[in-house]
Amino acid sequence: MILRLLLLTPLLRAVALADDPPLTDADIHSMLKMDGLYQPYMPPTTADSADALDQRVYAQFDNDQNKLAIEPGSSKSYAFLPHGALVAYYDDNISATTTRRENDVAVAVEPGLAFGLGDFRLHDNNYLTADYTGRWTSYLDHSSADAYEQFANLQAQLAFVNWKFNTIFRFLDLDDVDIDAGTRESRQIYDTAQVANYQISDKNFLEVQAENIVRDYESSPDSVEWQGRALYNYRWDPKLTLGGGFAGGDLAIDGASGQTYEQGLVRVLYDPTDKFLTQTQGGMELRQLGNGDDRATPVFDLNADFHLRPGTDIDFNAYRRIASSSSSFIQSLDYTATGVSLAAAQELGLAWLATMKIGYENNSYFYTDVGAGSPREDNFFYINPTLEFRFTHYAKLELFYDYRQNDSNNANRSFNDDQTGLRASFAY
Repeated sequence: MILRLLLLTPLLRAVALADDPPLTDADIHSMLKMDGLYQPYMPPTTADSADALDQRVYAQFDNDQNKLAIEPGSSKSYAFLPHGALVAYYDDNISATTTRRENDVAVAVEPGLAFGLGDFRLHDNNYLTADYTGRWTSYLDHSSADAYEQFANLQAQLAFVNWKFNTIFRFLDLDDVDIDAGTRESRQIYDTAQVANYQISDKNFLEVQAENIVRDYESSPDSVEWQGRALYNYRWDPKLTLGGGFAGGDLAIDGASGQTYEQGLVRVLYDPTDKFLTQTQGGMELRQLGNGDDRATPVFDLNADFHLRPGTDIDFNAYRRIASSSSSFIQSLDYTATGVSLAAAQELGLAWLATMKIGYENNSYFYTDVGAGSPREDNFFYINPTLEFRFTHYAKLELFYDYRQNDSNNANRSFNDDQTGLRASFAY
């Protein structure tokens, strides 16, 4: 199949628009963040993983892209972006189980519409962006697994001389395999954040954030989480920014005792060249559990972007965090998630792009109300190579393969799953 596509390249280029611009570094970097909606890699049961999915879904508004412009370089203060995709893929384990594997062919239709107003390209002044994406998935032999899912995003900014106020709202309506729950699960996630940035001087600025995350499950326990964070940042020089502060939160889970937590954090932003950027945030979290115990855990998030040369981009991420589990009805569980991921993209000529995404996460569960020790240990691995052909700057075709494997000491949570298919998409 790949060989045939390569042989058809001259013909495909002939039907592409003659004045279509070549791929840029910004395009390639954006594609690393945009995996399509057909299969989120990690279950968005936490705010962080929901945000990761959000970055893939809503990459249309990246600062360096001109998709929202009526013409490249347009200065219009508003734009509409119709977008959509048609996906057809084969899945050899649609329920992600070991004992009752079922395979099927699925077709997904993903219509969407985005809107930008104000300074939505550079984000320096006032702006508003909004996007809605739907996804209807239909299985040929297992109609009971058919689902309509929804993804919405709203961002707004008010900018003054020294202040910037941002409002962010995300809504995810999912009906697919939740790896934590170990089964197909219908769930909705509502994530609202208010962020204020104050520029004290050329070298000093303050960031304050408040966030509310509501997780509503059809079968598993629901939860409501409140988070707050304050960070002071000092720009040591144009390439290095240092910061520090604290964060805290309150977590309420149906049928379980509440939890509170505090974090002491440090931050390092290092941008030595236009080819390398790293952002690191980490510290110690102290969590008060329902059983009366306190649990201290190192937490961190490291992101590094490498632009090796024109047409080549690599992104690396490593993290450690605490998340609440939706997998138990009897005893409340949290888990420590520690993982790494690597994404690489290589331009192959004018219109071809090859990407590879690979990742690993260890999830170590612990009781929050009663019990001691680790009742469950998961090791989750995924790999996703993709070959993409861009017909124009607004339309592309992707051939993808997605492999996921979860090894757990709970046999009901172990599985492996292969998906392969085609995705045709446009954003205009």
